[in-house]
Amino acid sequence: MNVRLLAITTVLLLVISGCGQSYNPERDKDCPGCDLIGVQLESANLSGAFLNGTNLSGANLSHADLTGANLTGANLSGADLTDANLYKANLTKALITHAHLAHAPM
Repeated sequence: MNVRLLAITTVLLLVISGCGQSYNPERDKDCPGCDLIGVQLESANLSGAFLNGTNLSGANLSHADLTGANLTGANLSGADLTDANLYKANLTKALITHAHLAHAPM
């Protein structure tokens, strides 16, 4: 489990460093407007995260906890959200074309 968390954190740091925003996973989970195309975030805890305008197209978010996350205007096209928890997530104007939403409670 700790190895998975370290891998997810490392991927986020590498990707986020390219979007010009500082990111500290110990402080927050927010990354508005970031380019996270195709990232592996399976089972990640992103509850309450601010990911508005973030490009998550093709990302693996299966089994992720996105409870209360702000995904306003996010690009989730082709993302795998199978069994992801989207309860109270804000998906206003989010692009979900071809996203896999099987068993994803909203």
